[in-house]
Amino acid sequence: MIEKLNKREIQLLKILSEHKGFVQTDDLCRRMDIKPRTLRECIRGFRDLYASAAGIDIEAGSGQGYRLSVRDQDRWFSLLKEMLDTEQKNQYLLPSDQNERISWLIRFLLTANDYVKPEDLMDQLFISRSTFAEDMKQVREQLSVFDVQVEAVSRQGLRITGDEFHIRNAIAEFCFEDREFDERKLQKKVSSYFADEEFVMVREILYDTLKKYNFSMADNSFRNLIIHILIAMNRIIDGTYIVSQPLTDSTELKEKKEWVIAEDLYDQLSRKTGLKFPESEIGYVTIHLLGKKMIESENEMILYPDTLNILSGIMKQIAARYSYDFSGDFELFGALAMHMEPLMERARYGLHISNPLQETISRENPVAFDIAVMAADALKERTGLKIDDNEIGYLAMHFALAIERLQKGLKKRILIVCASGAGTSRMLAYRIRRQFGNACEAVDTISYFDLMSAGRCDYDIVLSTVPLYFPLNVPVVRIKEIPDMDDMDKISSALNEDPEGFTFLSSCFDRDLIFRDADLSSQEEIIRFLAGKLSEKTRIDARFADLVLERENLASTAMGNLTAFPHSGQPVSDRTLVAVMSLKKPVEWGNRKVQLVFLTAVQKSGDKVFAAFSEAMAAILMEHGILNRLIKDLSYDQLISSLQEIYKRPDDNIFK
Repeated sequence: MIEKLNKREIQLLKILSEHKGFVQTDDLCRRMDIKPRTLRECIRGFRDLYASAAGIDIEAGSGQGYRLSVRDQDRWFSLLKEMLDTEQKNQYLLPSDQNERISWLIRFLLTANDYVKPEDLMDQLFISRSTFAEDMKQVREQLSVFDVQVEAVSRQGLRITGDEFHIRNAIAEFCFEDREFDERKLQKKVSSYFADEEFVMVREILYDTLKKYNFSMADNSFRNLIIHILIAMNRIIDGTYIVSQPLTDSTELKEKKEWVIAEDLYDQLSRKTGLKFPESEIGYVTIHLLGKKMIESENEMILYPDTLNILSGIMKQIAARYSYDFSGDFELFGALAMHMEPLMERARYGLHISNPLQETISRENPVAFDIAVMAADALKERTGLKIDDNEIGYLAMHFALAIERLQKGLKKRILIVCASGAGTSRMLAYRIRRQFGNACEAVDTISYFDLMSAGRCDYDIVLSTVPLYFPLNVPVVRIKEIPDMDDMDKISSALNEDPEGFTFLSSCFDRDLIFRDADLSSQEEIIRFLAGKLSEKTRIDARFADLVLERENLASTAMGNLTAFPHSGQPVSDRTLVAVMSLKKPVEWGNRKVQLVFLTAVQKSGDKVFAAFSEAMAAILMEHGILNRLIKDLSYDQLISSLQEIYKRPDDNIFK
């Protein structure tokens, strides 16, 4: 039956199956990125064709939305299992909207062995030539981030072109990237492209080789390196090799410890598979090792004078703008120093890493993220290396941890398994210490593979952000990599109580700076319009709009939920003031859609004004219902009453 369902219907069933009761229509439409009319048509079509065979019905409740009603458990469980297996094994289900079509086209073109005719693609997707042309425009834009192009040759069709190094990076990103670490799911996904025995062989050889040289990397990095090696092996089988500089002239790389590891690794793979690996391929793995190395102790650090100078300058800028004095935080300094060298290696060689927590970090820790943007800009000024949003997100974790460390911390006996690397592990460990107070003797972290190898645990409890598929001698509890605000913000609220919070925040809004249902179509147009209106209300730097656009170029301020929080990279105004605009139609904002904009001018003086305001706005941006209300019916009174609604909650006072 699963072959008959389109991806929109599968998505609908997955969302409804996650809830016992009704799901609001607005929430369903937001999560599926469709309009209510399209949702109703989707539900009607499913009911007519498949509901009976699936043993379920989709019930509508007046003013409540929709819920799943199971009539035949056996049929429903059979469909659920089929859905999960199909989703994991087959990435080529026919897409149901533009975003899915674009992803489908990218994966198809990247893995095609020859030219592909546009007419064949249109026939497979059941789309018109004009729709295909619009989709391909987006395909080219997304691939251009990796310096990969789509070449069109008359009478032959389309094919991917570019440097082999960049093509492999794109394949790894678009065909294998996962937003959560799960070894079993990964293996099923990989099996769509590679034989299972290949995956197991590469994993075992890589793990043993890294252990042999006492080389540490995060679980996600280990997983990604397996993928890159499998991609390399299969490209080599097809006769496609790395030829780009500096990998073909690897004198400098040969002096690195990582070269020795890569050489040993490929020597073992060569004996197993019979493949011959040229030096450029050894260099390819070497730079991946350089960019993925996880420094675990100060003894492994090599701190260069330029790095020290950059860090010192960043700390001074933070103190000047945010009034956070991290000069005595040696843990932050050490963590940044250990993080900075692999980061610069990745930027130097054009290695791309994904950060599945990037959106959450930018939304829930806006001050830390803004500090990280400033740090990335300082690094670019000194080195010329561009740091992307994913890297900025990892930097932000260190600053978020340092901000929390300004509060008092506690210890306990807990072991944490975290797949996303040292920064995430440290941040999570610190939050757990705070949550459980004096009951904590110690909180330590370990990688999935090291715990699996150890087979036992000397701690009282294991908290794991990933599924563990092996038995342990202590209880295991699954947790999120960034715990929910409901769990973790109560202590923070008590430590940062601010009874004047609502008065302060409401004073930042003005009746004359609320603009409803604007008919503007671009990010720049919106920013310049709102900047002009702000300048009419307070004395503000004449370059304000340009400074905001410069900040957007460093990292987008779109926070999800159709909302953006643009601001300049420096204080520019005599008072903190916000202009708010809702739009008739969503606009492109970075790589997201935005329909509600809060443009903020931050005052030049005042202790932690930007930090306090950003934290309050971050909590507001988490309120889906309030944001939907503001998009539909924006007014000054609606905005202030929404702020009061949050403020009056006794167990969730965001202003403390």
